[in-house]
Amino acid sequence: GGSAIEMEGTAFVVANDSVRPSLRHETMHLLAWRAWGPPASSWLSEGLATAAVPACRGLTAEQIAAVLDRSHRLVPLDSLRQNFTVAAEQGVIHYYESASLVRYVDRVFGRSKLRALWSRGGLANVSEVLGVDAPTLERNWRASIARTTAPTSWPALWSEIGAFGCE
Repeated sequence: GGSAIEMEGTAFVVANDSVRPSLRHETMHLLAWRAWGPPASSWLSEGLATAAVPACRGLTAEQIAAVLDRSHRLVPLDSLRQNFTVAAEQGVIHYYESASLVRYVDRVFGRSKLRALWSRGGLANVSEVLGVDAPTLERNWRASIARTTAPTSWPALWSEIGAFGCE
């Protein structure tokens, strides 16, 4: 676990014998806020910080999103935007859905568009920033997830994440 106080440039991390500290995640919060300023939305900040960790339990953000998709656990993007959750199982689902979406936007539209989305309203202004409406973005992102292999089940993955964390 951990937490970042972005406006102070401070991060705290917690670890024990089983769970490694979230160094990459919390450091990315600090770097992103320093370089790009405050984000337009929580899902962007957490998505970018989560995307900075190469793998969780050996799986990429896209593979985790595929696991969530096959388990019917992904939420509509508008719900993610309006009701982002940080705690417990639903929080992990939101973090990895956001990470997958951030990586998709970066890969398909480019870093400059991702940065514009970061500062200019997130999903609320997606048409203006990316040139596609939110339903089209969601449909295309979900189609990319549907083509991604889901190497495990959500209950098995959640059990490992709950016990050992991701970093």
